[in-house]
Amino acid sequence: MRSSRRKRGKVARPPWASIGMRIEREGERIVSAYLYPVRSPRAEQVLLPRDEATLVTLGRIAAGESRARLYVTDSAHDAGWLELCLRGTAGAVAVTGGIAAYADPLVGKVRQAMTRTAARHQAAGDTDEAQRWKQMARAVARAKRAADQQHRRSVRTVSGGLPTLGRRR
Repeated sequence: MRSSRRKRGKVARPPWASIGMRIEREGERIVSAYLYPVRSPRAEQVLLPRDEATLVTLGRIAAGESRARLYVTDSAHDAGWLELCLRGTAGAVAVTGGIAAYADPLVGKVRQAMTRTAARHQAAGDTDEAQRWKQMARAVARAKRAADQQHRRSVRTVSGGLPTLGRRR
């Protein structure tokens, strides 16, 4: 971890919802980013995007509704942190690795970020905006649930309609 994020020998907590990734650097420049464990790059926490459109797209990617790629860049909001972004962001590096294995934690993190945003709007007295963010968080959860149910097969489907005595093959 970089020294700008250290506090008295401990790694600082991320200021926003984050997910662990492996980041390979040359000096301060990001060379590559991996979702899966790799030997040489070190683990870092990467912040989720803060803007609504990118966060919703990230939720769609995690739920399996979109096949867009993820990218990592230096955070515009928090100095010394990395942030997930979409294609076209200046200085962005593509994330290597399939998202399917990390879909459940990623959906949870996206929902957490949306719920935190809703709570901030609620505390500021903007109930309409808070309700909108809560609805987006519920939509991400529903999309993930629907995607999971599409991949399930019933016992009758597996057995071709014949009785299986409760075993799936």
